[in-house]
Order: sequence, then C-alpha cells, then structure tokens
Amino acid sequence: MRKHTIEVLRTATVGAGVLVVLYGATRLASNAVDSFVFLNVSSEMRRVLLDYRIWELYRACLYFIGAATTGYLMTRVDEVHGLCAAVVLTAFVSVVLLASLFTSPEGFYLTDVAIALIVGVSPAIGAIASGKRGHEHYF
Repeated sequence: MRKHTIEVLRTATVGAGVLVVLYGATRLASNAVDSFVFLNVSSEMRRVLLDYRIWELYRACLYFIGAATTGYLMTRVDEVHGLCAAVVLTAFVSVVLLASLFTSPEGFYLTDVAIALIVGVSPAIGAIASGKRGHEHYF
C-alpha cells in the first residue's frame, strides 16, 4: 500500500508541474486575447463584456481546458495511478481556489464559487475522459 501512495503522490506532483506550465500558457493566451479585444471593440461592447462577466467566463473556459488536459495527461503518464492522482490534484486545486475566493477582501458572487469548483474539478474530468481507470480498489 505504501508503494501505491508514493506512486500516486509522484504522479500528482508531475500533474501539478504540468498544470503550472499549462496555467502559464493559458495566461499568455488570455492576455493576448484581452489586449486584442480591448483594442478592437467599441466602448459599448467592452462594457457589455465586463457587465455580463463574459470576460471571466471565457478565461474560466481556458483554465478548465488546461486543467482537464492535465488530468488527461496524468492518466496517460501513469495508467495505474493516474486517476487517483488526478483526484488528489482535484482536491488540492479546489481547496486552494475556494480558500483564495473566500478570503478575498473584494467579496464574491455565487457564480465565482461555481467557476472555482468547475475549474477545480476539471483535472478529474480530464482523467475520467481518458478512459483509463487504473486500479479499481481506489474507489
């Protein structure tokens, strides 16, 4: 059992590294889109994007795709422990996102909680989507 725990933690660490790299790439892509859109749309359209929080939703979609890709890659790297490691990473990311949201001095909306949970759960979604189950005795 100890060997499995070490393997799960190793795979989760690799997944966390991949998540950091994909987070950086996602941030660069979203900043490029932001600068392009802000320069090329009217002020009324900018106002609509901000008022209806479309700006945040497209960024959340990009982060969801990056985190789901991480979960998918974790199950490809380690077919036996990948799903369990993705669940460990999912728990960690969800707790961190919710903690930062709840401790924010600016407050939050219910949609912020939903977005944080969706992005937090996405590594597990990506792992499940890969079709690799690994050991069934973990769940």
